[in-house]
Amino acid sequence: MLGEIVELAFEVAPGQPITLGGKIGWIEGFKAISELYSVLDGVFIEANSDIDADITLLDSDPHGRGWLYRARGTPDPAAMDINAYMRLLDAAIDRMKSGAGSGEHG
Repeated sequence: MLGEIVELAFEVAPGQPITLGGKIGWIEGFKAISELYSVLDGVFIEANSDIDADITLLDSDPHGRGWLYRARGTPDPAAMDINAYMRLLDAAIDRMKSGAGSGEHG
C-alpha cells in the first residue's frame, strides 16, 4: 500500500527494449516507494505525459487518462484480460463476504 501517489519515474527511454518482469521505473506514495516492472517482452513506447502534469489521474481516472506507459511486444502468457481479472476479484470479494460473519480469517 503506497498511500497517495506523489511521484513516479521511468528508467527506460522510448524505443528501448524491455523484458518481462524487468524493472522499468519506480512509483512513490506517502507511505512507500515501489519499483515498476514490465508486463511484457518488447519495446518501451512512452510514459504518460498527462501524469507529469496531474499525478492524481492515477487515482481519479486509472482506466482512462491515468495509464502509466505504452509498450509493444509479447505479454506474459499467464496475463489475464480485464474480464478474467474482474471475475477473479469478484470471486475473492465473495469469499471474503461469506467468511465475514463467521469469525474466519485469511
